[in-house]
Amino acid sequence: MAALVGGGLRAKPGEASLARYGVLFLDEFPEFSPQALDALRQPLETGECSIARANHRVAYPASIQLVAAMNPCRCGMAGAPAARAACRIIRRAYQVG
Repeated sequence: MAALVGGGLRAKPGEASLARYGVLFLDEFPEFSPQALDALRQPLETGECSIARANHRVAYPASIQLVAAMNPCRCGMAGAPAARAACRIIRRAYQVG
């Protein structure tokens, strides 16, 4: 999560700040943890990443456009004959939601 929004021992900027005024592209979107995706809400809403530590607070600019990509199913074989697909059709993203 610190890699996306920043943080660490010395509060370094994350990918959201490094992509300022650009595009932050997340490939394999379902592989990101819900906590990491939730951490991106603040930068998307306010345009900055605020990081608070015990002895200091820092805010990095983060005006980004978020773009994400994912396969329609986990096995990557959506649309193939059922014998080749490794996942069940109910789990495919285009059918679930």
